[in-house]
Amino acid sequence: TLQQKNALLRRTAAPRPYAETVALLEVLNRELAAQGELVQQRRRAYLELLGPLACGYYAELSRGAEKLEIRYAARFEPGALGALLQARQQEELRAGQSLYGPHREDLELLLDGQSARVYASQGQQRSVALSLKLAEAAAAAQITGEQPVMLLDDVLSELDDHRQQYLLTRMREKQTFVTSCDGSSFQKAKGRVYRVRGGVLEAL
Repeated sequence: TLQQKNALLRRTAAPRPYAETVALLEVLNRELAAQGELVQQRRRAYLELLGPLACGYYAELSRGAEKLEIRYAARFEPGALGALLQARQQEELRAGQSLYGPHREDLELLLDGQSARVYASQGQQRSVALSLKLAEAAAAAQITGEQPVMLLDDVLSELDDHRQQYLLTRMREKQTFVTSCDGSSFQKAKGRVYRVRGGVLEAL
């Protein structure tokens, strides 16, 4: 629906009478509003599961040094998307693109109330990403009843010793592949360690 709406707003096809364009836009907006409300509802429900898990992992990773918060950056209140699209119809026609809807929404990641994207160090950003990945795996396990396979590529380089130790010990009883250019990091690992040398895989 969103693709069709954007195509209509871009006027890439043969020009239509204005009244016909508006009529088609109203039809697409009704469908987009119905589906967009469902998308946001599912996102909010998933964040209720994911958020506390991620924040808990980050608290453990950072030893409580910072507090992670995750907020849903909504662009419309539940039940209000249809009215918003109708009110902004002329604005979207002038812009030639869809300006409102669930595709414009995102998550806000905050450390001690400040944007993690703007103010966090590389290590903090890496820790936030890891906390989200661990939370996604835990949420998937709760939803499906099965632990997912995790692939973590070069995640250790920006972490201090405590955070490396925490991550590597969290992998117990889970099928996880962790790669690193620094083999010494895996001295803390409890799983199997392999090295790739000259294109050959060898066990350590």
